[in-house]
Amino acid sequence: MGTVAHAVLERLQSDATNEGKIGELVDLLGIPAGLDSRARSMITTDLTRYMAKFVASAPAAREVSFFYHIGEALFVQGRIDALVEQGDRVIIRDYKYARATDRVGLYQVQMEAYALAAADAYPQSKVEAEIAFLKDDNVTVPVTLPPLPQIRARILSLGREIIAAQTSGGYSRKPPSASVCHKLHCGFVERCWSD
Repeated sequence: MGTVAHAVLERLQSDATNEGKIGELVDLLGIPAGLDSRARSMITTDLTRYMAKFVASAPAAREVSFFYHIGEALFVQGRIDALVEQGDRVIIRDYKYARATDRVGLYQVQMEAYALAAADAYPQSKVEAEIAFLKDDNVTVPVTLPPLPQIRARILSLGREIIAAQTSGGYSRKPPSASVCHKLHCGFVERCWSD
């Protein structure tokens, strides 16, 4: 459902609040994805509510790809869901097709990597970040970003740890059991542990 919701948001015009038009897109993308009418109806309702609520802060850019050199031999590649320009601020917006959660920290490194890339692209702007939870009440939660040098140092450290683990053979492709993945609240447990 999250993949379909993201795909619909990619294609919507910033002022599209018409439930019929949103529903058409949800059906166009959701039926081939195997979503039943109930799931598609939920997505349509949630996205219609979101678009109506946040039409005033429409993104200046969507699905912004980046390839960013953090430092040393570490590059980060990704795609930012949306960038909102407000005066001297650029807000990184990430969409989660989920209910608002107190586990925003699970996305901290992701949002910090986005912040580095956005700061490089918008050097005169203050970079902020938020996560828009699309289900039910459409809650947007701000993400606290440390200073950019601190973010860069943290991501470099994580990169070094991953390289060291790969080099030593201590880097497993997935945790030892599905229960570990459930504790991490991973959304791909069924895909990885279906065998």
